[in-house]
Amino acid sequence: MKKAYIIPGFGEYATDDQYQKLNTIFSSAGYTPEFIALDWSMSIDTWIREAEKMMQEPNAIVCGFSFGAYIGVLLCDKLRAQHLFACSLSPYFSDDIEQLPHDALNYFGKDHIAQFAAHTFPKESQTPTTFFFGDRDWDYAIKKTRDRSAEWHGPSTFILVPEAEHSLANTTYLNLLEKEIEKLPNYTD
Repeated sequence: MKKAYIIPGFGEYATDDQYQKLNTIFSSAGYTPEFIALDWSMSIDTWIREAEKMMQEPNAIVCGFSFGAYIGVLLCDKLRAQHLFACSLSPYFSDDIEQLPHDALNYFGKDHIAQFAAHTFPKESQTPTTFFFGDRDWDYAIKKTRDRSAEWHGPSTFILVPEAEHSLANTTYLNLLEKEIEKLPNYTD
């Protein structure tokens, strides 16, 4: 069966209910889910390196939420992903830093912000991608992701999830994600 890598959001884990539901969704669609467990106390560069080490199967599906989507976006071409689901992509790329509110900058601190600033959004990516965002999430992040979906070089779709905040635990979010997963060709080994 085809592998589906799932990268939880910052401070979230595979054992959280929404990720267990996502595990079931991918399994039911004929994929073998594998969670990418990261130590969120480490640096962004460590997150990326560790995720890359764990994600060795080419042509896999990659699904990330928030900073998990950030990592997926940065790695999808390198990993030769079959498809990327970028859910509530965190807007912390080099061109975002100056526009971030002070609360966000203070939360992550200077070291993390400097590392985020070193990563450019890879709009030249060729990986087919579905970008999701909750309509009750941060307006700046919604706009950035909609714009990034439009400039993505590979095939891309932007889906605004109704009645959803910054949470994959939202039932509508998971239902829309499931519908998009079911549209993928069902690959078997």
